[in-house]
Amino acid sequence: MGEITGEWLATETKMEMLGLIEESAVQGVSCRRSCSRLLIHRSRITRWQRTRRAGGNLENGKPGPERPLHRLLPAERETVAALARREDLVDLSHRELTVTAWDTGLVFVSFSTTYRVLKAVGLMGMRGKDHRHNGHSTAPIRKDLTGANQRWCGDISYLLTPVKGHYLYLFMVL
Repeated sequence: MGEITGEWLATETKMEMLGLIEESAVQGVSCRRSCSRLLIHRSRITRWQRTRRAGGNLENGKPGPERPLHRLLPAERETVAALARREDLVDLSHRELTVTAWDTGLVFVSFSTTYRVLKAVGLMGMRGKDHRHNGHSTAPIRKDLTGANQRWCGDISYLLTPVKGHYLYLFMVL
């Protein structure tokens, strides 16, 4: 078994390890030596001991604050959504909309924040020829081929050569 790093341990396992280290301390073994025998960093054990002394539990949780201090305020969300609904700005991408908000001084948010706000209120979607189909579109109607030269298809490919930086161009027409 290797060193215990980068993995979450169950609360029971943490309590057992702390108990072993306390027992070994009573018998005169240092915390540092016990940690090296258990293959765990001493800082991790001291953090668990500090948490237990402070009355906290040793359950695994998500690191960091529960709500970030720099989170987006509801008024800022509404400002971004209202800006996206304006008739003169309705066709702008989320990046162009963000820069417009910066220039007008209404709100200072990142591109990704604008994207997330627009997506949350249902204003973000694919536009143009790459947009997703809605399920109601019909397949294109193609005429039946009755003879030669009625439908053509072409492609261009680069082929590698043994000489670095030199390529062959393959033009294919079907």
